[in-house]
Amino acid sequence: GAQAICVGFSRGFSAPGPMILATASRHQIIDLTVDIQTGHPVWESKEGLPPQHRTLRASFDQGDDLNASELEFPAHLGTHVDAPRHFVDGEYGIEELDMSLMQGDVAIIDATGHPMLTPTVLEALRIPRTATRIIFRTDNSNRKILHQTPFAEDYVGFSVEGAEWMVQNTNAQVIGIDYLSVCAFPWKHLHGCHVIFLKAHKILIEGLNLEQVDPSLDYTFHCMPLKIKGSDGAPARAILIQK
Repeated sequence: GAQAICVGFSRGFSAPGPMILATASRHQIIDLTVDIQTGHPVWESKEGLPPQHRTLRASFDQGDDLNASELEFPAHLGTHVDAPRHFVDGEYGIEELDMSLMQGDVAIIDATGHPMLTPTVLEALRIPRTATRIIFRTDNSNRKILHQTPFAEDYVGFSVEGAEWMVQNTNAQVIGIDYLSVCAFPWKHLHGCHVIFLKAHKILIEGLNLEQVDPSLDYTFHCMPLKIKGSDGAPARAILIQK
């Protein structure tokens, strides 16, 4: 039957971790979505998201009978999903992704202590080769850089070789991570890694707030990006449900 969900809302930029939501069936829901707000980290920016990302075109404060906001920000902001078109010319956009692949059992991999996800590291992590959805909790979460305004160039991500290893050695169709990019900085890894994953039609989910997620527990994962026709990416809402 249907489940009632009680949702809480947080205020302020320095949220310590994911929102915890309760369901009628007593399964804990963890909201992995970061708030879109002024100061949120933006790619290669020291200042983060400017206040102008949300403009009130009408408001009670201005004497209007309603509040009506207009939004302006990058498609790859905060918790978001990449479509193949992002790095592969001529490929499909976000509206054509298979939503069913982003719903179901997930393997949460504890990758803390590793500065980059290379083949050697991935072999040592003993990743379940048959898992459809794999999310990596890294030192990005321990450092809380997803809640810090300046862009962190030293975030943990995949090397080119690490991306190749994932495609060749696992059945993962969905790959997630706890900062703005699955692929490491600088451009060599950023570009090459994205091309490898997206040519293989892997769904990349970036900007997941995993700070309070325990990789030893069992979860189901659910993610729904905005359906923006033709877009190379889109903001998304992502949750874990503890089994």
